[in-house]
Amino acid sequence: MLEMQVPILIFYDVSRMDRTGYSFTIDFYRPMLEKLPNLEVYTTESNTPINPEDMNMKISFLLQQYESVLKSERAIGSLITDLEQETKIRPGSRTPYGYNQINKQLTPNENAEIVSLIFFLYSWGQSLKKIAFLLNEANIPSPKGKEWRSSTIENILKNPVYTGDLNWTVHKGERGPKTFLFKETHDPIINEFQLLFHKQNKHLLESFGRFDTPFLFLNKIKCCNCQKILVTQNGSTKRNGLSYQYHYYVCKICHYKVNTDEVHEKLFPNILKRVQQLISTEQTKLQTIQYLNQMTNTMEELISKVGNIFKALKILT
Repeated sequence: MLEMQVPILIFYDVSRMDRTGYSFTIDFYRPMLEKLPNLEVYTTESNTPINPEDMNMKISFLLQQYESVLKSERAIGSLITDLEQETKIRPGSRTPYGYNQINKQLTPNENAEIVSLIFFLYSWGQSLKKIAFLLNEANIPSPKGKEWRSSTIENILKNPVYTGDLNWTVHKGERGPKTFLFKETHDPIINEFQLLFHKQNKHLLESFGRFDTPFLFLNKIKCCNCQKILVTQNGSTKRNGLSYQYHYYVCKICHYKVNTDEVHEKLFPNILKRVQQLISTEQTKLQTIQYLNQMTNTMEELISKVGNIFKALKILT
């Protein structure tokens, strides 16, 4: 607007100009008038330029602000009423990708398989960018019918609606933000375990920058000579027209180098063994707790029976 020196600005009506009572005049009109002294502002209902500094116009702004607040309060009140009733009804809004909404009830549609695929790929370490690339390569349209983006994938992954739960947050209200959670309101597309996978992968992404990496022990192993954390190094070569990739863990101090495959072959069996031990230990703990709970229940029953016997003896005596 400034670059083109636009002299006239037309709004549909006053309500489209300002709903705060002051922002149009203070934040827009006055700064623009300094840049464009000949600026004229109209509405479709006026034949002459309006003057935001005029008292009648200020009153119009205040009336529009009041009406805006009133409509907002009514909308929020209606939304909370829908959420607080006994029947679990999803308020009106955009239907999540992978679902159809029939009689305010979400039902999985043909895109549910795409949602399931996205969670599957992510749970196996594919990045948001890689998943978007694969979907675009397969000519699968995004929710908006365009190309997939990383942000679209992320929004799907972090949405609890795909576990069958309805999570609704009312951000405005007299008591501040309020969240409503309804369990098992509709058929899930993925289970809660896959959602936990997403949270874990997000943590890995924040910690290491990426998790679709051949260096599975990145920043986890030390040089046997220097006790320094090994860094990573990529290498490639061509032989008979074919390209070969190599990956190494390298020490910056003594230049010790070891192939990733060699490290993984040695460490994986030990890790699996350790996991099995932990699982076994956890199972033992669980069994012990169950046994103790059974003993507690049995003792409580015995104490109750003994108490009843004493009461009966007192009555007889």
